[in-house]
Amino acid sequence: MMSDNLTGQMLGQYELRELLGIGGMGSVYRGFQTALKREVAVKVLPATLAQQPGYIERFTREAETAAALEHPHIVPIVDYGTQRGISYVVMRLLTGGTLADRINHSQVEGRGLPSLGETAKLLRELASAVDYAHNRGVITAISRPAMSCSIIRATPIWSILASPN
Repeated sequence: MMSDNLTGQMLGQYELRELLGIGGMGSVYRGFQTALKREVAVKVLPATLAQQPGYIERFTREAETAAALEHPHIVPIVDYGTQRGISYVVMRLLTGGTLADRINHSQVEGRGLPSLGETAKLLRELASAVDYAHNRGVITAISRPAMSCSIIRATPIWSILASPN
């Protein structure tokens, strides 16, 4: 199922308009929330997960826990659900690319790597968000620059929607 492109389909009140990325933990779409007429990010989880015993209960518990996190550097979850055997999480759509995108763009433009000050600021924001989540019993799995701005939201220019990789 995960290899299927769901672009053009509806999940609840969300129209999946564009596939943004595919990774081990699902596919991320640019979605449109028809009721509020706004763009959102919709992460569709692999169908293989839904077949595991106790999955729906675990998915619901984890979605509710993540949705309760309110921190300036954590992308908010606005909804979740399972429809036609497809589980999904809806988040605020953030544009601007990943940290890896930002580093690559800077190097292409000849600016090199982020300055020590920029790096320190990002690490403070990242550490603050991870600390906040950990203090609420949420374990994060951020391991590379392509993911580091997916759940953890840095300054708006660096932010993205969700981890497509």
